[in-house]
Amino acid sequence: MRRHQEVIRGVNALVGTANGSRGLLRAICVSCLIIGSLAGIGLVAQEAAATTSDFYNMNGYQGNSVVYLTTGLTDLNQPYLIADSSNSADDYLVGFHDAINVGSGGKNYAAQGQVFDEYYKTNTSELIVDIPIVAAGAGLKGYQNGGSTFNVAGQRLSLSLGGVPASGSTAGADFLTSFNSGRNVTGQSSFGTKRDDAIYQLVQDLAGFLPTVGFVIGGPTAIRDAEQLQGVDNAQLGVTGPGSAYEYFKVVGGGTQHVPDQNVFTSQAIVQVHIPSTLFTSYRPTIGVSGVNVISGITGSGFITYYDGATGSFSFNSYPAALITGTVTQNGNALKNQPIVLSTYTTSPTVTINYHLTTNNAGRYRFFAPLDTPFQLLTTYSSAFGSATAFTYYSYTPTSADTLILNLDTPYIYGQVISSGPGNRAIPGASVVVSDSGGKQYATSTDSFGNYVVSVTGGTYTVTSSRTGYSQSTKPVPVNGNQGFLANLALTPQSPDFFLSSCSSLSMYTNSPGGCYVYLASNEGWSGTVTLSATITPGGPTVAQPSPPSVGLAAWDLQKSSWVAVTAGSTTGTFTVTVTATSGSISHTVTFTVYVSSPPPPPPCCRPNACCI
Repeated sequence: MRRHQEVIRGVNALVGTANGSRGLLRAICVSCLIIGSLAGIGLVAQEAAATTSDFYNMNGYQGNSVVYLTTGLTDLNQPYLIADSSNSADDYLVGFHDAINVGSGGKNYAAQGQVFDEYYKTNTSELIVDIPIVAAGAGLKGYQNGGSTFNVAGQRLSLSLGGVPASGSTAGADFLTSFNSGRNVTGQSSFGTKRDDAIYQLVQDLAGFLPTVGFVIGGPTAIRDAEQLQGVDNAQLGVTGPGSAYEYFKVVGGGTQHVPDQNVFTSQAIVQVHIPSTLFTSYRPTIGVSGVNVISGITGSGFITYYDGATGSFSFNSYPAALITGTVTQNGNALKNQPIVLSTYTTSPTVTINYHLTTNNAGRYRFFAPLDTPFQLLTTYSSAFGSATAFTYYSYTPTSADTLILNLDTPYIYGQVISSGPGNRAIPGASVVVSDSGGKQYATSTDSFGNYVVSVTGGTYTVTSSRTGYSQSTKPVPVNGNQGFLANLALTPQSPDFFLSSCSSLSMYTNSPGGCYVYLASNEGWSGTVTLSATITPGGPTVAQPSPPSVGLAAWDLQKSSWVAVTAGSTTGTFTVTVTATSGSISHTVTFTVYVSSPPPPPPCCRPNACCI
């Protein structure tokens, strides 16, 4: 209870609450977001933490090379890939030297379909962990000692599963034999000895007992294949509880093409581990991976003895975890490759722990977090009013190995500008100016549906909108919470009229044609015919009269256009085109700037008497 009180005290320091309940925090914190200065965050650090620890490039609180026991990984297309691990070893047996390297891969083996990953199957309520085992070895070829000949006869790949109940559990391991294979690099290929292969080989070996073939030839081979067959049959495939699953691969042949005095060989297998969700918080299974060179010593009389040679092994621990995931957005759009921080703290000792992550191309992130622990999400973003840090309230991860959704949308002001006249029609092209309390302004305009959006930081803002033919409208907007803040504005029409607009500028080369569209729209049901004309100052370029020279607007027409053609002469400089639109007593003008410059020089000649095109 003391720990909970300390944690709540740290959270209350952030939100300025004198008291509250943890259940209330769970209810309100998932979707809430507050915006503040970094100084405000510093207050939390002073209350809740004396030191800070930062971790980078970590998928979870125990690192990247562990199995996380969680129900959150239900997307088979995006499993959790566990980092590569390996171990090497050498062995000397009566002067015989052999070596082995055993690895288990994540991304590095994706092309072979052998990836160390984990995902949760909801229909069976179990975590599936696919573990590829890849071994490479080398040993002296035909080493003689004491009248016996020593070689590496095979490799044994095995997996042990510990830390689960000996009975009453469905946890287990199975070899996915369709992926298993073995290969002798320097000589004849030999695929992994599987059950059917071993039976076939044993039958062939037994034929060696016939006098026409010879007992000495068939005997040792039959013993070896019988032992390999026994290893396959007794590999405890589908083992329940603690135990191991293993499979033998034999080395045959040899050869002198690459390494004349050594055999070099590889083998690979995939073991699939099943861990039921009932074990997630009660047990922490340990997964051990091992690869062993099996050495054969054959006497002159044909008696064979097997020894374990170089052994490489490593293990993976597992930990219960809650999956924290969500999306980081700005103005409702995903922030891809966005740096974010998942922050938590402990109270004994008092330490703030920051995990630095990056969102993917969809703006999503995920992290395997300890159970029943407070977390908040932070990100620094840019807005029209400078950079700021957005962050959520602290939220507790579940007490079971489930999922916590923490979405973060940086604050913004959005809305629609409409007419207060009949029909409350949207006003496209309306000017919108957002001002903060310090007088800094950001100007934008509404789209064809009268909508606008502006990223902001914390504080109080004033939104002002105006449009020709309407009176101005202003609204204060306090930004002190999460996501978007709505500010719709209604402009009062002064009288029925029409709008005139154009492009802002046009860039041209000398002695070249160009042009710009002008746009007309009806305001508040105005209808009529508008006559257009155009002039350019100072002289130099020529401007044609708009085409068409007159435009008919029906009531509520939102956009009609006319093309204004400009032809540049040999004079460079800056010019202004003025377009006048007249209908009866109503007249409006719009201008756009024309920039005329000399064209770039032709490309240099790339060979004599010929220029590159």
